[in-house]
Amino acid sequence: MIAARTIVRIFGTLTLWSLASCGSGDGGSAAWDTVDPTTVSAPQVPEELRAVWVATVANIDWPSRPGLEASMQQAEAIRILDLCRDLRLNAVILQVRPSADAIYPSALEPWSEYLSGRQGGSVGYDPLQFWIDEAHARGLDLHAWLNTFRARHRRAQSPPSPAHISQRRPDLVHPYGEEAWLDPGSLEAQQHSLRVIEDLVRRYDLDGIHVDDYFYPYPIKGEEFPDDATYAAYQREGGRLDRSDWRRSRIDSFVRSMYERVKAIDPEVLVGVSPFGIWRPGHPEGVAGLDAYEELHADSRLWIRAGWLDYFSPQLYWPIDAPKQPFLPLLEWWSSQNTRDRHLWPGLYLTRIEGDGGWSPQEIASQIETVRGHHIADGVVLFSMVGLLENRQQVAELLAGTAFPAPALVPASPWLFREPPAVPEARIRETADSLQLELTSDPRTARWLVQWRTGDGWEGAILPGSTREHAWPPGVEDSAIDLVRVQAISRVGERSEPVLLRRREPVPMRLPDTTTRP
Repeated sequence: MIAARTIVRIFGTLTLWSLASCGSGDGGSAAWDTVDPTTVSAPQVPEELRAVWVATVANIDWPSRPGLEASMQQAEAIRILDLCRDLRLNAVILQVRPSADAIYPSALEPWSEYLSGRQGGSVGYDPLQFWIDEAHARGLDLHAWLNTFRARHRRAQSPPSPAHISQRRPDLVHPYGEEAWLDPGSLEAQQHSLRVIEDLVRRYDLDGIHVDDYFYPYPIKGEEFPDDATYAAYQREGGRLDRSDWRRSRIDSFVRSMYERVKAIDPEVLVGVSPFGIWRPGHPEGVAGLDAYEELHADSRLWIRAGWLDYFSPQLYWPIDAPKQPFLPLLEWWSSQNTRDRHLWPGLYLTRIEGDGGWSPQEIASQIETVRGHHIADGVVLFSMVGLLENRQQVAELLAGTAFPAPALVPASPWLFREPPAVPEARIRETADSLQLELTSDPRTARWLVQWRTGDGWEGAILPGSTREHAWPPGVEDSAIDLVRVQAISRVGERSEPVLLRRREPVPMRLPDTTTRP
C-alpha cells in the first residue's frame, strides 16, 4: 500500500486528481469520480466565533501554579486545548504578556513569574510556540492577549527582574495602588508596548493580537494617576487639551498605531479589543455604571466607528435582566456603533457560574442564544477557562449539548480580502475495511471543510489545515457515503472553490436530503 505522503508527492502537480479509477488493489472495489460541484447543494455550515480567554496572570487558568516542570505545563495546556476542541470552540485567546513580562522568550521583556515562580526565570522551552502548534493541530485559532500598560500585578510575588521595564526605565513606570503601570500618556512607554506587539507578529504564526480593557487603570477612590510630569511636558510643547481629553487622545493614538503596525507586518492577523461593556452611562438610555470614557480614558466607540479593529469584544458581564446593565440593549447599542461592519464578539462572564449567589449555567447559555438569535453579532468570547476546567455546575455539558451542538467556522473577514486558497486536491482511497480522504493544498489553507452525504443526510467536519488524511470516524458506515465535498479555507475565512467526489454506485437515499449535522 502506497503511503499517503508519497501519493501527495506523486500527484502534487495536478490541479485536480482524476478519480475515475481510484479503487485500490488491496481490497478496494468502489470507484469515485470528480463531478461538477454545482450539481449538488450541501448544507451551509455556521460561521460563528466561539472563543475562550486563557489567563496566565496570577495563574488564573494556566499554568495551575508557578514552578511546574515544562512537561506538566505542556500537559495542562493540552488538557485545555483538548477540552476546547471537544466543546466545539474554535479559538483561544491566550494571555502572553500579563505585566510587561512574557510567557515566551523575548529580548524586550523578562520571563513571567507565573511560569517559573521568578520573573526572568526561563522554563526551558517556548510556551507560546507550543500553544500555537498544539492549537493549530486541533483546528483552533490562537490569539495573543496582551496587557498594554500594566507593569506589576497586585498578586505578584517575586521581585522585578533587572530586565523589566520598571528597572531599566523607572521614569516610564508609576506605582498606583498595589500595582505599577507604564504611563499611557508617555510616547516612549507606548513605543515600548508597540515594539512588543510588532515582535510577536513577526516571530509567531498568530491568528490575532488582542488587548483588553486596561488602558489607564481602573480608578482608586481618592488617588489620582501620577502622570503630572508627562502632562506638564505636553503642555510645555504647546498642547492645549485638558488632561482627560489628552489622556484619551493618547490612547486613541495607541490603538490606531497598533492596528496599522500589525497590518504592515501581516495583514491577515486580526486585531481585537475587549473594552469595558459600557462606553458611557446613558448609552443606551437607562444604562448606569462606570464611565469608561472618562475613568479609563477609553473612547472605544471611536475605535469601532473608525475601523481601527477587526473585532470588538465588549465585556457584557451582567445578567440578561440586569436592571441597569441589560444585556440585549447593550448588545444592540454596540451593534449600532459598528458602522464598519467589523466582527462583534461580546465577552461573557462564564466565571460567575458558582455555587450559592453565583450564576447558573443557563444564564450563559441564554446569553449565547440571545447573541445568536438577534443576528447582530457573529460570536462570543468566554471569560475564562477555569470555569470550563472546573466544569462548574456542569456548564461544559450544557454548552456542548445545547449552545454548541455542532462545529462552526470562524467568521470570514471580507474587509481583509486575500486571494483564496487554490482548489484543493482530494482523493478517496477505499480498501476492504476503510474509507480515507487524502488532501493537499497550498500554504494558505488554514482549515478544511469536509462534508459527506449518506442515506440519512449530510454530515461534516472542520479539520486543521495541516490534515493530509481523514478517515471516517467510528459509527459512520463507509459504504453509505455517496458524496464528499471539500473546501480549503484561508486564515481570514476565504474559501476555495469546492471539490465534489461522487461514488460511482451511489447509495439510495433513505430520507429527503434536507438534514445536516456539520
